[in-house]
Amino acid sequence: MPASEIPASVTQSKFAPEARPATSITRDIPLALLDEPLDPMRHHIDDEYIIELGHDIRESGLLQNLCVVPTHNGERRFPNLVCNEWMDNHIARGGRFRIAAGHCRLLACRLVRYDPVRCEIFCDLALPEEQIMHAENAHRADPTDYDLAVLYAKWIKEPGMTEKELARRAGKSLPFIYDRAQLLEGYENVAMALHERKISYAVARRLNRWKEPEFVQHWLNMAVDQGATGKIVQGWIDERKSLLALAQPAGPAPPPGAAIHAPVFQKVACLVCDDTQSYNLTTALLCTACRARIEALKAQGEAAEAGPTP
Repeated sequence: MPASEIPASVTQSKFAPEARPATSITRDIPLALLDEPLDPMRHHIDDEYIIELGHDIRESGLLQNLCVVPTHNGERRFPNLVCNEWMDNHIARGGRFRIAAGHCRLLACRLVRYDPVRCEIFCDLALPEEQIMHAENAHRADPTDYDLAVLYAKWIKEPGMTEKELARRAGKSLPFIYDRAQLLEGYENVAMALHERKISYAVARRLNRWKEPEFVQHWLNMAVDQGATGKIVQGWIDERKSLLALAQPAGPAPPPGAAIHAPVFQKVACLVCDDTQSYNLTTALLCTACRARIEALKAQGEAAEAGPTP
């Protein structure tokens, strides 16, 4: 008999997978009953990422369930029968649920008070929490913000595309979409570093806002080498702003012919070699005595190089 003529019931009886006992259940859990993981896989979490994720959850809902395990007094519990009745009794007895995967989503839900939270509750004795965490995180290749920027920029240019359709298609808020698309209008070296996952989106956005390319390159190198966060990069930018403010005269312009007694600001240069290239400078704090010693040693060295006075 040709395979196409075999009755479906026969095919199902011969090749259907064997029934497996339920080892997990999906249900909504109150936010107050969810605890953070004992040892999160991601030990550094960008605050701005959590804010953006929370905004997306508030706008579009939680698109991916949290993975949790039932606990009581901090110890994991394993039900004899995985069912909603056991979960209700577990909660009634003071039971809680610990995150196995989805720590960032939990923090974002707390931020926007997204309650209750849809969770996948794992009850298999043979499935450790670390294995659940590894399974979700280790083999997941999320698109970079640069990937999203290219896609969103393409969608924005589509004829007849409306903001409502754009938000529906992306499943993201309009600020999220436009901010990513704007990455393509910034520095190319910053965009490529973001694409290669060398810097975060928060770092890229701050660098693109600065208008001195040599400083942007310097900060980019430092961010890649040091794994800097957006807050650290913003600190570098604020420091540069302060230096620029010192170099600007304060107050209105004096009337013609008036005597000007403005303070003379010291040239911004290296204390040792007088290098004035801004991208090659960094800020250091010295007491007055140490600065005087350095300047005296510098003067002695210059005098020695010049030789005796004829």
